[in-house]
Amino acid sequence: YYSSNVSQSGVLSLNSLPQATTPIYRVSVNQDGIIKLTKNYLDSLGVNFSSIDPRKIHLFSRGVEIPLYIQGEEDGVFNDGDSIIFYGQKLSIRNRAVWNGGDFTDTNVYFLCADENNGLRMDVLDVSPINPTFPVTTTFYSNLTFEVNSVMLCYHFRPNGELWTWAPPLYYSVGGGEKNRSISLTLPHPVLNSDSFSLQIVEAGFNNVDHILDAKINSSSYQRLTFSGITISNLNYSFLQNQLNSNGSNTLTIRIPSSQTLNDYQIVDTISVNYLRTTDADNDSLMIEDGGGNKRYIANGFSIQPLIFDLSNKDAQTDLFIPKRCENASFSSGQITFDYSDTGTARKCFLSSNAFLPLSIEQIESRNLQDSNLGCKFMILTHPDFHPSGSDQEWQNYLSRKSSQFNGDVLWIDIQEVYDNFSYGIFDPTAIKTFLTFAKNNWREFPSYLLLIGDGSYDYKNYLGDPTFKNWVPTMIIEDVSDSIRQGWIASDSYFGDTDNDGYPNLSIGRIPVRTYAEFAGVLNKIIAYEDQTVLPDWRKTQFYVADTYDESWEEEFETFNNYLKNTFAVSPYQSLKVYYHDPPYNGADQDLCASQIRGYWDDAVLVHYAGHSGPSWWGYYNGILSLTATRGSDLYNLPTISSPNAPLPFVVNSTCYTTGFAYQGGNNP
Repeated sequence: YYSSNVSQSGVLSLNSLPQATTPIYRVSVNQDGIIKLTKNYLDSLGVNFSSIDPRKIHLFSRGVEIPLYIQGEEDGVFNDGDSIIFYGQKLSIRNRAVWNGGDFTDTNVYFLCADENNGLRMDVLDVSPINPTFPVTTTFYSNLTFEVNSVMLCYHFRPNGELWTWAPPLYYSVGGGEKNRSISLTLPHPVLNSDSFSLQIVEAGFNNVDHILDAKINSSSYQRLTFSGITISNLNYSFLQNQLNSNGSNTLTIRIPSSQTLNDYQIVDTISVNYLRTTDADNDSLMIEDGGGNKRYIANGFSIQPLIFDLSNKDAQTDLFIPKRCENASFSSGQITFDYSDTGTARKCFLSSNAFLPLSIEQIESRNLQDSNLGCKFMILTHPDFHPSGSDQEWQNYLSRKSSQFNGDVLWIDIQEVYDNFSYGIFDPTAIKTFLTFAKNNWREFPSYLLLIGDGSYDYKNYLGDPTFKNWVPTMIIEDVSDSIRQGWIASDSYFGDTDNDGYPNLSIGRIPVRTYAEFAGVLNKIIAYEDQTVLPDWRKTQFYVADTYDESWEEEFETFNNYLKNTFAVSPYQSLKVYYHDPPYNGADQDLCASQIRGYWDDAVLVHYAGHSGPSWWGYYNGILSLTATRGSDLYNLPTISSPNAPLPFVVNSTCYTTGFAYQGGNNP
């Protein structure tokens, strides 16, 4: 499904890998902080900069060169004991005009390489504590946001914005007593005085009433705020600093009180706290956010002298910090003292005795997909899991077959090659669309067919915690804000192929949504058996129509639509079969007989059309016709199987809801 009225903006701009005289390395980072790459560590990964002048080393992220600090580069040799140091940031993008604001991953990517030019280095700030008149600062206001994404709401609270919320919801029914939940908030090193601090709860209401939400921190009294309707609202509470616990462990309790006279359904989105704290380190690190001006900072709790990076400046396009290195601070017995002298109005300063390692460092071996000499008739976009070297005979057989069918005009590409060429190495489904748009406008031949290999999900960041899942080749979720009745979101591979944004794909796109090579090999063997079979002429001329039962008059369209298709397309020399669950002998009740008849007709027709209610893994009211769920046992597994030389199985068309919804994660999905 793809709708042209859905916004097409929000696609990352076209970009290329940096030009380099060395291999380019993909450095993946999924947390914020100081990253230190020692020579020994890089050597252990096969990253050898020994023969180059380290002053020529560069670091890029999202098209921006990031300033480095390279310890020991002054002699022009990357020696033992030398290190590459930079401030790493996880990815945080939520403001693009695509699904969920473009929040597809936390993993940012940096390109590390060298060329003949000097790389960008951090400016140095002298923070020597030599100004006794500077006011001493040992406290500041810290802004912390707490978020757990475990439930995705169907409501269009934020069109093309963040949709995940924090379970469990509060379901209050009149007369059922108050509904409450407790949430742990860690607010380290609070100042315990009588000043107030602010706490904001972003709360969603999903029934159309006047909502009530009481909140308290630890043993304080409840405070009450209200909001109305099916909406998301910012609820701003105020508490006292001395109501916080000195150890930093706090409990926020929220409730819908028993005095509420209406059924009230709510769920938390995020919680933000702005409170006064001391400049004591948290696990050897400290982020100070403060106003500008001349100040002396004194911070305690560091095991060794920390590095200090000024992060007050950002790149305007990417929000990546442009750090400066602070030098000449005084350190003694875990306490660091340093002076800031400037006239700015805002300051962000990060101190840390701990540096961490990136998630991974890999040499980039991607082809240049922006080469205009490329082109093909049949293109495959896949993932390394589905062509394991030396153990991929089924894949090789399939490639050989396709090459023969298309006279060698076949090209297969790993998905990371697309990311490296079109989204700065970052996991991003819109990169596939950018890639195909480029190919349409620049390649010598634009593909007519695209096969995607691998499963995908609406849960791009795996908030649901499926240990077996990853977005091998992602799909694109489209939010249809005009749909106020259904969920209003659809997994659309067709989105990728709409290179001119007219609402229609410019090539045929299919997907094999597998998770393992064993699954993939099984599907390929079935495809080959299906293509190689010898079938009877009657099979190619037979269509099979299945309709669900109905309770309401509008549901009669299941049969009406099937009858229209049958009377229009199953005319001589074609013929049709039908099973309508509502009609005798099933009468909307005999599930087993209906399922048995469907199985009996299944391999008699070249095409099956189903109209009715459904889910990702079932057909029919209450899973009533065919299902993979416990309600219907293993109906789908009992359908005729594909085996050479006989595999006369139908092409299935679903005029229904979410059948074949591969983008839904779950063990019962097809």
